[in-house]
Amino acid sequence: MLMVVGRADLLGCSVANFKIVQLLGAGATSSVYLGRNSTGREVALKVLHPRVRRSKLARRRLAREASILAGIDCLGVPKVLGLELAEAVPCMVLEHCPGSPLSALWNADPSSFTVDVVLRVAAQILERLAQVHANGVVHADVKPGNVIVSNTGRLTLVDFGCARSLASAEAERWAGTPAYMPPEQAAGRYLELGPTSDIWSLGAAMFLLLTGRHVHQASSANAARAKAAVLPAPPISDVLPNIATGVAHVIDRALEFDNASRWGSALEMLSEVRKIQRNVQRTPTRTDPSRAAVPPGPRPTPGDGAPESCVGESTRSSRLIHSRGYRGTLELTCQWGKLANG
Repeated sequence: MLMVVGRADLLGCSVANFKIVQLLGAGATSSVYLGRNSTGREVALKVLHPRVRRSKLARRRLAREASILAGIDCLGVPKVLGLELAEAVPCMVLEHCPGSPLSALWNADPSSFTVDVVLRVAAQILERLAQVHANGVVHADVKPGNVIVSNTGRLTLVDFGCARSLASAEAERWAGTPAYMPPEQAAGRYLELGPTSDIWSLGAAMFLLLTGRHVHQASSANAARAKAAVLPAPPISDVLPNIATGVAHVIDRALEFDNASRWGSALEMLSEVRKIQRNVQRTPTRTDPSRAAVPPGPRPTPGDGAPESCVGESTRSSRLIHSRGYRGTLELTCQWGKLANG
């Protein structure tokens, strides 16, 4: 069972002709609820918090997210079904994608994230990103908290509140999550955000899932952003000495400081990941002695470190979700055999 800590002020109310029956998650300025109509149809409702419901800026950002999502037609990305801005409770109606955040599953059982599993996860995320980029959009907040895992192992990339349309000269200021920000994003060079920015963020997620620590260790979100803006990522082998050379190369290249040195596209990185998948074995895990280089202390939360995230910051962020007796999609290796290829 997953317990979500967030706002429950609308439970039982009707919004956009849907009765709100469950709080799915919450971010800095919005919450996501499960809505159900009289015919039993279920949707996800992204609703602005009461303190920002009258804000023109918050409404404009919600409309911008809806517009970007409406222009994306691909598998593994929720469809936008409607937008209600004129109502007392502004909201966006989205396709409901049942499942659990990747971040919550990692927190529940990090030892399940073998190299093989992380490569399978990365391959699906890269497939999603390739389609998103082909539609002229950069997600700009790729992290475990923004990936939903279904009970069949299919991944959905959610929360496009920080996304940038490559056709637009605009970009959200300080958008994203510091722990997963590429240098250009951390430095505030927003118009430089492109497909390789998402590749860096995915590399940072893979780094965390395998090592148990973020790329740049810092005491606060501001410190993490400051480090990301000026410091290159450490080689993953510095933290995980026994990692296979090919796997290390995939992650290290994704995390190159200069975006021109990263994988040129999601498809290029995906091709390399698939090549490695044919050879890699399921080792090591976080409990393996090879992880002795990981500093002691509390485990970082994959979706945390984002007080400066933009509107729409992970509505299923693991900093707002606590696993309690949850068996987990990743608990059994055989479940990952069900991971779909599309």
